[in-house]
Amino acid sequence: MLEYILTDKMYKRERIERIYMARILIVDDSKTDIILIKGMLQDYEVLTASNGKEAIDILQKEEEIDLIILDINMPIMNGFEVLKEIQKDNNLSRIKVIILTNYDEIENEIKGLRLGAVDYIRKPVNIESLKIRIGIHLELATAQKIIERDNQYLDGLVKERTAQLEVTRYITINALVRLLEVRNIES
Repeated sequence: MLEYILTDKMYKRERIERIYMARILIVDDSKTDIILIKGMLQDYEVLTASNGKEAIDILQKEEEIDLIILDINMPIMNGFEVLKEIQKDNNLSRIKVIILTNYDEIENEIKGLRLGAVDYIRKPVNIESLKIRIGIHLELATAQKIIERDNQYLDGLVKERTAQLEVTRYITINALVRLLEVRNIES
């Protein structure tokens, strides 16, 4: 019981630290929107890209991006093309993507969500609403990473325990065989 309580407290501390250190990539061709969004995200490390190609280059170079805020209508590579490229790479496909766009058509929203975005927000954006949504998605991303890390730990523990059981089984079988040999005098 004490172990569970300590784990729970450690989880809460880690969650808070992880969200605070979150790295967010803003991908938008509008410098005004980048400045506005970057200004409201002062608690996070923010990277920016002015088109989809630049965003993909950043994603391939940077170690860990926690969240992408992505515009759809951009030069060189649009937001849908960026989402398709992200889904091709197992490491990148885990990154949460929020689409932030001027497009109002429901077809674009459905297409973006089907391509892997976790949220779709229309401009002009309500700053408070965007902050709340970013916080929610960062908490979900953090929880997912903690679960993945815990699963790796548990997998290692299962392998270790299985190896111990194999050794114990081998020792037990050998002991039983020797015991049978000792009890059976005629053999």
